[in-house]
Amino acid sequence: MAEKEPSPMINTLQPNEFQMVKAEYDTLREEILKRIDIRHQIVSLHLIIAGTFLSFGLQKDASPYILLVYPILTMFIAAGWARNDIRIGHIGAYLRDHYEVMTDYVRWETHRQAKDVKRRWLWLSGLRIFSALGLFLITQLIAVGYAFSRVSFTLGENIFLVLDVIVVILTFIFLFMRRGV
Repeated sequence: MAEKEPSPMINTLQPNEFQMVKAEYDTLREEILKRIDIRHQIVSLHLIIAGTFLSFGLQKDASPYILLVYPILTMFIAAGWARNDIRIGHIGAYLRDHYEVMTDYVRWETHRQAKDVKRRWLWLSGLRIFSALGLFLITQLIAVGYAFSRVSFTLGENIFLVLDVIVVILTFIFLFMRRGV
C-alpha cells in the first residue's frame, strides 16, 4: 500500500501552532471519552428505571398508569443517549477531517475508519443501535403491551395510550438519527 502524501499544512505549522493543535486535539479526544462514559451512565440509569417501573407496573394490583408513564420517560432518556452519540460522531469526524490532515501527530480517527471500511466492520456500528433499540424501544413496547392488557379505556388511559404510541415512534426516530463511534 502506498504511503499517504503528507498534507501541505504539516510544513506550515510552527512549533507553537502545533502545540495548540495538539492541545485541542487532545481535549476533543477527551471529550469523546467523557461522552462515551455519559452514554454508559445513561444506559445504567435506564436499566434501573426500567427495572423499577416494570417490576412495580407488573404487580397484580398496580395501576396501568405506572406502565403508561414509562415509555414517555424512556423517550427522553433515549433522546439524551442519542444526543451524546451524535455529538461523539461529530467530534470524531471533525478530528479526522480537520486536525488529522494538518499534522502527523495522531491519526486514530482516520485509522479507525479506514480499518472498518477495509475489513467491512462497519456493521459493528449497527450493534450499538441494536443494543439501544433493545434497551429503549423493546422495554417501551413491553410496558405498553402489558398496560394495554390492563386498561379499562378511560379517557385518561386512552390519552396515555395514544401518547405512548407517539413517543415509541419518536424513540425509534431518535435512535436512528444517531452517529458516533
